Amino acid sequence: MAYRQEKTPAPRPNGAWPAAKCTAIAIALLLVGVLHPNASAWADSDSRRIIIKFESQGPHALDECAETLFRQNRSFASGTRDGSGSLDALKTRTAVRSVQALFRRPDGRPLADQRARLKRSLQTRVKKRGRPMARRASPKPLPDLSHIYRVSVGEGVSPELALALYAQDPHVAWVQRDHSQKLDVIPAKPPFGTEPNDPFFRSAGSWNQDFGDLWGLHRVRAPEAWETARGEGVVVAVVDTGLDYNHPDIADNVWINPGEDLNGNGRVDPEEWNGIDDDANGFVDDLRGFDFANSIDGDLDGFYDGPLDVGDPDPFDDRGHGTHVAGTIAAVANNGIGIVGVAPAARIMALKGFPAEGEGLDSNLWRAVLYAARHGARVVNTSWSCSPLCPYNPLAEEIVKTVRDMGVIVVTSAGNRSIDVVSNSPENTRDVLTVGSSGADDEPSQSFTNFGWLLDVAAPGGGPSTDRNVYVARRNILSLRASEDEGAEPFAVGEGYARAAGTSMAAPHVSGAVALLLSAHPDLDYESVRRLIRQGAVDLGPPGHDRHMGAGRLDALGALEKYPLPDLHAILDSPRAGSVFRPGSSPGGSMRPGNDRGRGGAGDEADQGPMANPSRLRGKTRSPANAPSERTVIDIRGTASGRAMLDYTLSYGRGNEPERWETITPARSGAVRQGILGRWDITDAEQGTYVVRLEVRGTGGNVYREFIPLSLERNLSMPLSSEGPPATRPGISGRFLAFQSLRSPDSPPANSDNSNLFVSDFLSGRQWTLAGGPGDDQNPSLSRAVGSRAHSGRGRNADKTSAPGQRGRHRGRRSPDLIASWSRRISGSSALQGFGCRLDLRSGRCPEFALSSDPDASLLPVSAQGRIFWLAAGSEGNSTFHGCLPDRNGTQCIEYDLGLPPARRSFLRTDGETLTWIEHRGGQRVGLCRLDRQTGACPARLLPDAISPYSRVTVSGRLVAWVEFRLNRKQPLLLCEFDAETGACPPLEVSPDVGDRTPQLSGNRLVWDGQVGDEASDVFYCEYDRVLRRCPIQRLTAEMTAQAESDIDGQRVIWQDERAGSSTIFGTTLPHFAETSEREQRIRAGQKVQIQARAESGQSSGRNRRNRDGDSRPQSFARAEAMVVSLEAHRWVGAEFVPVSLDALGVRFDDRGEGRGRLRWRPRASNTGDYVFTFGAETRGGLVTRDSFRVHVETRSESGAHGHRGRGRGRGRGQGRTHGRNSH
Repeated sequence: MAYRQEKTPAPRPNGAWPAAKCTAIAIALLLVGVLHPNASAWADSDSRRIIIKFESQGPHALDECAETLFRQNRSFASGTRDGSGSLDALKTRTAVRSVQALFRRPDGRPLADQRARLKRSLQTRVKKRGRPMARRASPKPLPDLSHIYRVSVGEGVSPELALALYAQDPHVAWVQRDHSQKLDVIPAKPPFGTEPNDPFFRSAGSWNQDFGDLWGLHRVRAPEAWETARGEGVVVAVVDTGLDYNHPDIADNVWINPGEDLNGNGRVDPEEWNGIDDDANGFVDDLRGFDFANSIDGDLDGFYDGPLDVGDPDPFDDRGHGTHVAGTIAAVANNGIGIVGVAPAARIMALKGFPAEGEGLDSNLWRAVLYAARHGARVVNTSWSCSPLCPYNPLAEEIVKTVRDMGVIVVTSAGNRSIDVVSNSPENTRDVLTVGSSGADDEPSQSFTNFGWLLDVAAPGGGPSTDRNVYVARRNILSLRASEDEGAEPFAVGEGYARAAGTSMAAPHVSGAVALLLSAHPDLDYESVRRLIRQGAVDLGPPGHDRHMGAGRLDALGALEKYPLPDLHAILDSPRAGSVFRPGSSPGGSMRPGNDRGRGGAGDEADQGPMANPSRLRGKTRSPANAPSERTVIDIRGTASGRAMLDYTLSYGRGNEPERWETITPARSGAVRQGILGRWDITDAEQGTYVVRLEVRGTGGNVYREFIPLSLERNLSMPLSSEGPPATRPGISGRFLAFQSLRSPDSPPANSDNSNLFVSDFLSGRQWTLAGGPGDDQNPSLSRAVGSRAHSGRGRNADKTSAPGQRGRHRGRRSPDLIASWSRRISGSSALQGFGCRLDLRSGRCPEFALSSDPDASLLPVSAQGRIFWLAAGSEGNSTFHGCLPDRNGTQCIEYDLGLPPARRSFLRTDGETLTWIEHRGGQRVGLCRLDRQTGACPARLLPDAISPYSRVTVSGRLVAWVEFRLNRKQPLLLCEFDAETGACPPLEVSPDVGDRTPQLSGNRLVWDGQVGDEASDVFYCEYDRVLRRCPIQRLTAEMTAQAESDIDGQRVIWQDERAGSSTIFGTTLPHFAETSEREQRIRAGQKVQIQARAESGQSSGRNRRNRDGDSRPQSFARAEAMVVSLEAHRWVGAEFVPVSLDALGVRFDDRGEGRGRLRWRPRASNTGDYVFTFGAETRGGLVTRDSFRVHVETRSESGAHGHRGRGRGRGRGQGRTHGRNSH
């Protein structure tokens, strides 16, 4: 069969569609510029658009149409119930350019009338299709879509700021970005019983594989299901890149809009392209569907039928993705060519939401989904997901709830990132069927498919990749190839067909199976379809619903055979999947960043919504009034009911794949409908990932299960990088951090093909572009400039400067500048070259300079003490040490010789004050030198013992840490303190098995990335006690997504975090003790000693400030946490310090509140010897900082020999006093 034809849409009456279309666009552009009050608003950058839903109920409701108020230049205050001018102030501050209602056409009538009209329109579809489930359980009202608007903000206004400001306004129900969506692709009826004559139906090996060409079709047992139904009477909307409706293997199954089909013949005739909106739906000539991606809504009324609009009713596919998806669903059977779809008698409604190149927008794609529901589709396939990730997408969630209640089933692909679906919405809700991918081996498609407890089923999507005889073997889902899909050429199978892989290919198998169910049983509602698909799946993994394949692999016949379902219902409504709760906190415990109001969960006040805009950390937990002390309790809400129900059980398990389940609510026979199923007390729970499980048992052995994954995390943290494409590889110096990102330097940032570098202020939130030129910039390193105010490198005084842009207090001193260095990979080359600059924090200027004219001579530079250092490759594998000092103008870096001879060196690192490297001399040995701040000299030394590092070595002062490589064994994290005289450095094992290759030391604190069980990567740290020689491990993060690439400087820790969706730099300030005088003292027996210590939680650091413009980060640390202070004692016995009771010594200890503690002791004669007293201060989140003091108690004779040294500040009564800080 030869198939190769160009796009041939039916022409306009004049026969010149392309020319007419171009002329119309030109005229529309002119008219828009001349006539429309917001002439360029429609052309605003997509990144400047946000989506807002205003409150329609309560005291802060907006009772008039926001678009009408804006167009008429009326105040928003005139339309609000409280008369507040806050929305007008926001309109001015964010320079709003346009306001457009997304789902209705403002017609001048009162908003209440428009809302009622839209509601009636939607409910008409609900009534036509019936709601069997709704008759058994009280239905929830349809979401109100009438008050949702797309708002464009002005030039120079950060969308992050706009999102944060609107999120705080009480008139706003929710606000979000207009998310971009990415396709989830790597890259006359014959009688029943007749086998189709389509050639690929039984063929095998067409691309040299050893299984059937349509293996997925047969694996889901679609042909066996055709004995019952083939999809007759069901319309499946494919919201995608469009459809090649001319393809002979799909043409007969293309949906034709009956309202535009004037002669009712089910075909598109030339005279029907009449330029008239015949069905008055706001879309002109939408005969086969509509192209939402390329249409221009010139008058911004949400429709495409006005004189200023350029509507494109032609959804032709110029990329191929949508055509491939549609073929899997409903390719025509028994036409003697090609393939056959899962539901070969269903119709395909083509809705184009993606342009020829690039990504689609929420505002277009979800409008297309609503169009599908309003025009008769029963199934909508959405093989795409947020890019970057969006854990919370209120626009999508309200649309899927609306169309679900209209009897429409939305099937979505899980995504191709090999991550948990909890990170993307609406995949992480129960209102869509979320589909993962399985391979021909009936295993999850390991190389790409997303997974998680929220996965409904898996379906054939590609893989495995093991067959070396096939080019890209995992691309083994055969379907239609669009005529303009040139990219599929390497995977073409014959003419007009191609193979692909991805969860995009898995979802249409499920969409086809759903069409079979609805064809056989048209009255099925969403809940029933979801249950049939899950109950009919083939359980291939661990017994029951599991994290990797959900309920199992799709089985179309199995789903049909499960009909009718018993009257049994299991629903978990809240808390929201992916929520983060703070155990042990008083009311106000933090959740995921967000402003999702009133979603239930932890009591009625919980805020669990992970927002695209992390504008604040909000949320409340429930403390029962009858509890003897404050307890943290989560209310689990949902439904367990039905005439067939025996009982239900609510439980939880620890980790991503719990080995055992602990009971929250024991077996209970009483039905619960949209109420509290149980209360989970998490006050004393360990932090980490958990899964809540609802089991409803019914008669006949039926068991329905539902799951909610969530996290318990005790410590507060905050986002430090602005929103945009993922921010990665952070580094910190004092109060400033640097990161790299595939984002442009523009505001707001757009995607970039090159990696650029940025600097952010930990305290103020201000951000600068460090490097944004051609090539990939990476591995940034920062240091204070020599001579800048309060220059201190990465030391503890690094913050004693004015805020950026403020003048210094001392005459003649400059505002603080930063010295930055990085490496750059030039496009088309594998070579790295070192660059640097002096960043002026007042102007933001940072003119770069190359560190060497030789591109290979400065591969991975580091900044320290206001200078830049690097290793340059030399002869015979040796490298030479180089350093340079940037001049005050930042135009050049004056190189100088460090005086170190050439040697085989690698892995240069710094903590800001010390350089360290690996020197290959008699094995791998640690080389280090401590920089002189004034001269830049760095006298080097080598530690005598060779090591086998798995990670890079980190040094701070005399502490050295690394992960040790051990063949076929666990890789321990080791820490040692070297002797300044001998160089000996006996290691202490901090953790037995760590996979982090970049642990980092700062002072006595060591931070690294690690894992607990099967949980994602988290950040851990320890404080080294030099006296007791211990470093107790503490877990800093516990959110269920990955936290990694951690770095530390002083008390500040930063890391790369995925909790907000796109990878973001998060950070926190660790608790610590304040300054002290003496750390060690000698006293005589009978002399009174008093030691006082004061600790600070750290989590208020830098947060007692006003929010600056452009800083959308939460003011979450506005008040220091109360800390509990404790004391422990050790006595030197034999060759070690051993614990000793305070009572036995007669020590009096007082916790004086607010992080203060006091020790008072008058040792007896029997108490002579060496003692260590360690103060510990614990935050509400469980982080502990410790401070050790050494006291030597002497006899009177010893005291006389020593001359009473170390009495401290005591007078008269011989008291020795000390005020604590971190142990050294």
